[in-house]
Amino acid sequence: MTTFQTPRAGERMISVEEAQERVLAEVTLLGSENVVFTEALGRVLRQDIVAPADVPQADNTAMDGYAVRADDIANPPVRLKVIENLPAGKVATKRVEPGTAIRIMTGALIPDGADTVAHVEITDAGSDFVTVNQPLKRGTNLRKRAEDMRAGEVVLHEGTPVGAAEVGVLASVQKSVVRVSRKPAIAIISTGDEIVEVR
Repeated sequence: MTTFQTPRAGERMISVEEAQERVLAEVTLLGSENVVFTEALGRVLRQDIVAPADVPQADNTAMDGYAVRADDIANPPVRLKVIENLPAGKVATKRVEPGTAIRIMTGALIPDGADTVAHVEITDAGSDFVTVNQPLKRGTNLRKRAEDMRAGEVVLHEGTPVGAAEVGVLASVQKSVVRVSRKPAIAIISTGDEIVEVR
């Protein structure tokens, strides 16, 4: 134990740890309040945040390219018939059968029959037909359902400080209002003459 003064007669010098314990024992927990999630930055969560649904909610593509069957592109180069164009937010109306592909954009749901996405960089980017020039393992470029979070899972725990990443999670689970600790009221009391006004 390091001290910087000699205790007076009859007094006992306490350790830093004991002093901290005494101070913290007198500290009361701040109250809480509900705020819009964008205003929670810098606060501390006072509730667990639970994912209401799987994220993503279905298998989707992580790349622009072509939804294919891995077996079809095992021995490239392979020419496949493009049977549909699938932007994000749309659902395929056709099934990927042997010898076919569906052109797909990042975030779009994987069509039935497909198990892999051939990213556009390994193709000739064809419209009616596409040539795939490299083999890929089954599941390449797929984001699986619940890969990020699963329905019912606690994704942020009570007591977590809210930073930019946590705000992103709150947005992902559609938590528009969140319970956080109130901001403390702070006062600064100067007890010496070391601080002077700027002249």
